[in-house]
Amino acid sequence: MARVLELPAAFEKALEARFSGQERRLAALVRELSDGYVGKTAVRTMNAERAEAYLAYYGPLNALKTAEIFRELRLRYPERFAGKKARILDAGAGPGSATAGMCLALPDWQIEAVWLDADEAWDGHSLADRGFPAETVPVKRVCGEIGQLPLAPAHGVVLAANVINELAGDAAEKVRALDRLLRSALTRDGIAVLLEPALREPTRALHSIRERMIAAGWQVLAPCTGQGSCPMLRNDRDWCHETRDWRQPEYHRRIDQMAGLKKDALRYSFLVLGREKLPEGRAARVVSEIRREKGRTRFVTCDGKGAAAGWDALDRVMRTTPEFGELIRTLERGDLVSLPAGAGGRLSPGSGFGKLFTA
Repeated sequence: MARVLELPAAFEKALEARFSGQERRLAALVRELSDGYVGKTAVRTMNAERAEAYLAYYGPLNALKTAEIFRELRLRYPERFAGKKARILDAGAGPGSATAGMCLALPDWQIEAVWLDADEAWDGHSLADRGFPAETVPVKRVCGEIGQLPLAPAHGVVLAANVINELAGDAAEKVRALDRLLRSALTRDGIAVLLEPALREPTRALHSIRERMIAAGWQVLAPCTGQGSCPMLRNDRDWCHETRDWRQPEYHRRIDQMAGLKKDALRYSFLVLGREKLPEGRAARVVSEIRREKGRTRFVTCDGKGAAAGWDALDRVMRTTPEFGELIRTLERGDLVSLPAGAGGRLSPGSGFGKLFTA
């Protein structure tokens, strides 16, 4: 059974108390924001009302997405998360959703944050208020454009949620801006966490930026298991994204219904970069939906060398080998797995296929 993500009870209670009863007004603003984000003609300039609507609707979504990324990072790289303290730069912070997500994933950490955003409308609309995850985080809010402010290389983490898609210019210009930001802000062993929408064009743009950042000397820590060329760029119809089930707060569900939207699952793409080279291995990531068909289960993986491969397992084999059957039945998109030799094909018990952990 797939994991279902939930907001902490205190966080959800604070959101319900703040926004319950305002759903109809917020829904109209959320619809306007949503139309702007998918490229329609609605106004996207932020003001106090839109900032409040964004906080109510997108704030918890982006916090949970970021928390999931840090959950995976902590499992994959425990040595990097042995410390209990971090200074972070939340670039394009908005209401501080990414900071809140990091707090959810690392509740035992001491975090101090710089929130960088070009829009002053976010003042008074943040997830650093009483009852929210970033409540105890010292926050310094800085108003300015990314790349235009002098930054000291003193941040162990740079967060950039829904920022890359908003940067001006083509892929090369975005990479130059991102490279300058990370080199000026990150400590030598720091990491950058980039979160983007799961839509095809923004995600494929992120895949392209990944290639260029590797060429500029950066190492990919996640979601990929190596530095190989991204196979999704070989076909215009392909893109790699994550899907997680979550339990919506009631006020959020009502906004969804009134706005004509559907956020019954968390869908996103992401990229984590650092400077330090990692060892290569046979680990791979499940990058497709798990297709449970009559008589078999099919899925696709991408390994550290950038090779996509299709695999399947027969139901009759799963029935006769319970442990193998449970492994395949509980497989989800995003799982990190060990692969048998070969470039895809039929899986069987003892082949070397297995979960490293559930992402």
